[in-house]
Amino acid sequence: MPRLPTLATVVFTSAVITAGCGSDTPVGPSLSGATCLASGDETTINAALARASTVALCRDAVFELRGPVVFSRNNQRLYTQGFPTDSSRALLRVATPEVVTAIDFLGRSNVHVSHLVIDGNRPRLGRISGGPALILAGGDASGQRVEYVRAFEPRGWTCLHAFDGANRNCTGMTIAHNEFGPAGRPNGEWADGISLDCRRSLVHDNTITDATDGGIVIFGARGSIVAGNTIRAVTRSLLGGINMVDYASDGDFTGTVVDANVIEGAGRPIRIGLAMGTRTWGCVPDAPRLSGGIVTHNVLQGEMGYGYAVNGVTNWIVMDNVSNARHVGVPALDCFGRRPSAPAPFQIARASSSGTFQNEFVNAELDSLVYAFGDPTLLMLAR
Repeated sequence: MPRLPTLATVVFTSAVITAGCGSDTPVGPSLSGATCLASGDETTINAALARASTVALCRDAVFELRGPVVFSRNNQRLYTQGFPTDSSRALLRVATPEVVTAIDFLGRSNVHVSHLVIDGNRPRLGRISGGPALILAGGDASGQRVEYVRAFEPRGWTCLHAFDGANRNCTGMTIAHNEFGPAGRPNGEWADGISLDCRRSLVHDNTITDATDGGIVIFGARGSIVAGNTIRAVTRSLLGGINMVDYASDGDFTGTVVDANVIEGAGRPIRIGLAMGTRTWGCVPDAPRLSGGIVTHNVLQGEMGYGYAVNGVTNWIVMDNVSNARHVGVPALDCFGRRPSAPAPFQIARASSSGTFQNEFVNAELDSLVYAFGDPTLLMLAR
């Protein structure tokens, strides 16, 4: 059996993944002494990005966006002067119904977005069905960083999408120390916190609160590390805490590590704490298996339905995880007209899953659990 990673190993590995992308705490006279932009809209910021590699926004500045902020080239940076982490961070707010994406650096390598507040303004402007991310990242690029950003109320399907790119060349992205959510509504208008489809990336020490679809959704993202994040459902119910359920193009999760995250139903329930395998999520009885994921040292707590649910994986490792949660709910018929097993902390559909699993796992029927409590748009656990 391979040696299991610990959080200390994860932190050490991150230095390799992000080498050449800069330190977590920006320093240097060119940044700390920069003249800042005090107000304006996306044209103000875009004009500055067309002239300079580094653009600082003033503390407490507000920018009303009538179009997206778009990075002009590689190796650019946008941040609030002084690097605050409180409410004095500059605010970028979507201001018109035509705008969904606030910041777009798709296909730009070694860009760094940090110390900002980004408001998608969904309660006022409404949802755009199938709309893109509030922060559109990734693409055929490497070394992107998003740090110390608070982003909430996306009008599309996620707060941040790390897109793999047309040529599947996205690599080495860092998403760290951010606050995402609330996102979406638990009435069929769901949205994610982080949607990761960029290989060899590092997602750590983020807090996702009141996302409604997936707190963190991993689309393979081979060789990535998702560690030390906190996902909480406080005022809005959540379908899945961390989802490893999407086949994408190849179902390859080789070397993707999900380690030492905390997932909590704190005030509102979570339907599945940590879902592994396409069959746990949708109505796809013949779905191909996902392969290669590693899930270790995670903690579930609060109220939820299913805990660690595995259905449709191979060469998978799930070890040293803990559930302190209250697993509740009486499942209804699923979309195949069958009744899944009742919720429990550790469950696996052994006929469709192979790998190394901790001893607590019990065999169970786990198809299409997102429907397990009836109409998923209701998202209410039966008592």
